[in-house]
Amino acid sequence: MKEEYIRRVGRLLALPGKQKREVLRDLEEIFASGAEHGETEQGVIQRLGTPEEYAAGVELSLGKPRPGGKLAGLVLSCVACVVCFGLFWAAQRPWVPQEAIGFAQGSTSIQVEGAADLSPVLLVLGVAALALAVFFLWKLLRGRRSDR
Repeated sequence: MKEEYIRRVGRLLALPGKQKREVLRDLEEIFASGAEHGETEQGVIQRLGTPEEYAAGVELSLGKPRPGGKLAGLVLSCVACVVCFGLFWAAQRPWVPQEAIGFAQGSTSIQVEGAADLSPVLLVLGVAALALAVFFLWKLLRGRRSDR
């Protein structure tokens, strides 16, 4: 009964790992203290309330993390991914000026200039943004699964 209560509170808490472990450790101590004073597990559970009430009270006292942080991270990384891959695609397309050879009506002068190729950088940034998007999606889905 005690283990199920603590496990349920652990699933309901939307706190960082270290804070969650501290809360669960405190909960173990509450049950141990109750047992020392002759209180049954059921009595301790009645005093604490339902796991939902206890978790909500703890989050309220500690300050719940910003809701939607995972979703915002997912959206931001998806936008960064699309922008980086879009720029990479644009950099790969051959750009032909309007009056280039083959389109000219008269004599044409050709000027060759070297420029830094940002394509590899854009590709790496796009892949990194995609990896972040997958990570945030995984965290978001994992969080929703534990809320059930």
